Amino acid sequence: MDKVMACGEIWCGIKDKDMTVTTSGLEVSLFSAACEGGKGGDIYYFSVCESDLLSRIAIADVLGHGAAVADTSQWMCNSLRSKMNNVQGNEVLAELNVAAVDCGYKAITTAAVVAWYREQKKFFYTYAGHPPALLRRTTDSAWHEMTFPPSDHVTNTLLGINRDFPYDQETLTLASGDTIFMYTDGIIETPDATGQIFGIERLQALLNTCDSNPQTIRNTVLSALQAYAVEPLIHDDLTFMAIRIK
Repeated sequence: MDKVMACGEIWCGIKDKDMTVTTSGLEVSLFSAACEGGKGGDIYYFSVCESDLLSRIAIADVLGHGAAVADTSQWMCNSLRSKMNNVQGNEVLAELNVAAVDCGYKAITTAAVVAWYREQKKFFYTYAGHPPALLRRTTDSAWHEMTFPPSDHVTNTLLGINRDFPYDQETLTLASGDTIFMYTDGIIETPDATGQIFGIERLQALLNTCDSNPQTIRNTVLSALQAYAVEPLIHDDLTFMAIRIK
């Protein structure tokens, strides 16, 4: 199943999904599956600004189901819509955090927001307690975590802890063919028959065997997880995206 994003469009979901999403600047292979089937605690979002220059992607991992996920989904949608034309993804997280605190929201929530500004070839990323995205440039032979410089203050923490916590944003210049991998922690926490988790090192080593094709990455990762787990992947909700710069 394919979806082509139009100018000024926001598309999101919490249901099981296996599809390709494209914008004028990005090609994305999305896989999302709830451990209980149907709907889960992982949320995925895509938007394209009105001028078709900025493509934004967000992913969130909410502890729980039902109202907890629905609330976060709605807050994220509202924040993305209000800042559709703004490159500042950390402002989206700040709004989500304030909404979570002010509403007395207690569920643990992590989130990552990224954006691609194709005219300037700039990639923006920000996290709220979420596993760092992974990047492989066309000039690199391996994948690397997209992290932040060390800070002497508390930042980029889980949503809903303190309304005054700041969220940082970093910027990279990327090129056509560079690839990003975003995921929720259900991927690296997949257990084998003995309870040993898949882990970030094994994930990076696996990605190093792939080319930059998002669908190839999707197939490789999902097959490896299914083989590693032995049993069906029902330990947690699973969501990941392979994103290639056009």
